[in-house]
Amino acid sequence: MTATENGPAGCATCAELLRAAAAAERAGDFSKAVDCRVLLRRHQPQHNRTHNDPRRNGR
Repeated sequence: MTATENGPAGCATCAELLRAAAAAERAGDFSKAVDCRVLLRRHQPQHNRTHNDPRRNGR
């Protein structure tokens, strides 16, 4: 997984959650890896609101 698959390429939150999930998997902490993926999924709708909300786009 990469940040571009799960949100805007420049999103630091997406990148950090993906990095933490990968590190947790490498360490064998699959519970933490799943927690990171859940947080990533909960975070993603913010991208759609930010990009599709006319009040935030100045339209």
